[in-house]
Amino acid sequence: MAQASQRRAAVNHSRRLTERGISRYEVRGLEKDKELVRKLAKRLAADDADAARLRVEVLTQVSDGRSPLDMLIAATANERHFRDVVEFISAVGAGI
Repeated sequence: MAQASQRRAAVNHSRRLTERGISRYEVRGLEKDKELVRKLAKRLAADDADAARLRVEVLTQVSDGRSPLDMLIAATANERHFRDVVEFISAVGAGI
């Protein structure tokens, strides 16, 4: 059984991650894709402009062929996703 100090450290670590907007979750997939998924998660966790573009690109690839405009309309229900899509469309419009 973990000592009180170990439990407290784990709780504090979890709290700090939550404060940064990071959550833990389990994903099931092929063993050979494990590193790819970890790298993708790490890049997305940066939550910068590159992460926004990557997020929209991945969403476009795994979506049902929806355009960024369709995604923008659907994203109005999710503010964070909405920001990412708007940022991506702005970058594409600027020729980036």
